[in-house]
Amino acid sequence: MDAAAQLGVTIELNRRNYLQYEHVFAKIKLRNYAGSALVFSDSNPKIAGGVDFEIYSPDGGIVRTISKDIPEIKGLLLKPGETSEIMIPVSKYYNLSELGKYRIKAIIHHSLMKSKYESDSLTFSVLSGIDTWKTKFGMPSFTQKDIITDSGKIKTRQYRIASIYDGKDKVLYLIIEDEKHIYAIKRIGYEMADKVPSCEIDNLSRLHILQKLSSEVFMYMLFDIDGTRERKEVYKKKETSPVLARDPETGAVVVAGGAPAEIDKDYNETEDEMFK
Repeated sequence: MDAAAQLGVTIELNRRNYLQYEHVFAKIKLRNYAGSALVFSDSNPKIAGGVDFEIYSPDGGIVRTISKDIPEIKGLLLKPGETSEIMIPVSKYYNLSELGKYRIKAIIHHSLMKSKYESDSLTFSVLSGIDTWKTKFGMPSFTQKDIITDSGKIKTRQYRIASIYDGKDKVLYLIIEDEKHIYAIKRIGYEMADKVPSCEIDNLSRLHILQKLSSEVFMYMLFDIDGTRERKEVYKKKETSPVLARDPETGAVVVAGGAPAEIDKDYNETEDEMFK
């Protein structure tokens, strides 16, 4: 079986601008122009294949891999004329932390193909972002041993909100970090008229965010210290705008004012889902 010169390859990126250390995903589209099926097996090396990336860094050099693992295509069956898509976490395999503009293309190989097949090149940028808000917080724990460092100080992390320009709008990110690690990077919405989201930290060191989706609609999010989003609710202005209220005695944080918003009436789920 010979699948010579019969494979179409295209590449798409989930963003064109990324915050530094944000995950970079590439969508690879494959189309089989051959007259026979093409199988990517995960057990038979005679019909195995995979994808490589040729990435040029901001200084023009080739970006090297950072892992012994390689991106694989497993269990894919491409019938004649059929198109299939695969999603690859590129930043899992390549170091893309340097600031600046990159150029990337995908290269598909298969044991039955005499040649490798390449996509066109795309460019993307990695940006540092502009901080709009940040604060340090102490790590919550039920035992002193868990929160005290070797030097006798309480362990801390930092919540930071930064924005980057995506070519059309300013996109806001939540970053959770300390001096050695970045624990989470989350897109949380668009910057509205240079207004910083309202933020409060509760008695468990969780971060409560109230972010404008429009002049009348607000999205409330609750994140734990590792970046897991525990809650998401959407509110609208009704007589009063919703605000974050913190009880100074208990440290509890709630949304006060406004009213629950209705999907497809007050806001569109397709827009909100960008920030899951």
